[in-house]
Amino acid sequence: MLVVNLDMLTRDNILFNAFKHHAELVRQCLSEQDLETFFNHLKTIGHCQLDFYYGSLSIRLVGSQILEHLASLGVNSFKSYQELLERRNYYHTLRLSDHSGWVLRMGKVEEKFIHLHPARNSPHTIRITASAMKTAVAMIYQVKNGTMHGYELDAVNAMRHQFLGLPPVKKLTDLKAVERIKTIVFGQFRESEPMEN
Repeated sequence: MLVVNLDMLTRDNILFNAFKHHAELVRQCLSEQDLETFFNHLKTIGHCQLDFYYGSLSIRLVGSQILEHLASLGVNSFKSYQELLERRNYYHTLRLSDHSGWVLRMGKVEEKFIHLHPARNSPHTIRITASAMKTAVAMIYQVKNGTMHGYELDAVNAMRHQFLGLPPVKKLTDLKAVERIKTIVFGQFRESEPMEN
C-alpha cells in the first residue's frame, strides 16, 4: 500500500496522462515491441478532444516546474493546494519556462490530487481529436515496425477498425490532422499551420 504524506508535495502527487498529453512518451512508446501493449497505451487517450504538448520540456521537467510554481505560491500540502483551487474556481493556470500553458485541477485519486494537463491554445500545444491522435500514432507505429507497408487507404482503414474500433475514412485526405500529428511526433511541426480534423 502506498503511504502518502499529504503535508508535503512531491512529483508522486501529480496525475498526468503523459501518453495522452506529451510527445516525449509517445515517441518512447513507438519502440514498444509488443503490439497488444502498444495498443493498450492508445486506449488511455480516450474518445474526446485533447490538448497535446510537443515542446522541449521533458515530462520530468514539467513536473518539477509545476512543483516550483506551487511552492512559490506557498502551496506545499494537499490542504493548501485545495485552498488555492477553491480561491480560483477549482482550476489554476500557469506558464512554464518555455511559455507553454498548463492547467491544474483537483485529482480524483487521493495520492494524485494534482491533476495536470496542457492548456488550450498554449504555445507548443495542439488541440486534436482522440481518433486523429490514435490513428496517427498507430500508423507511425505499424509502419515503423513493419506491420503496415505505407499508408494505403485499405491498410489504414483495416488498422482503424481492428485495433482502434474506429470507422473507415473515405480517402486519405480526410486525415489532415493525422498528417500533422505524424509530423509533430517526429519534431517537424510548424506552429503557424492550423490543426484540422
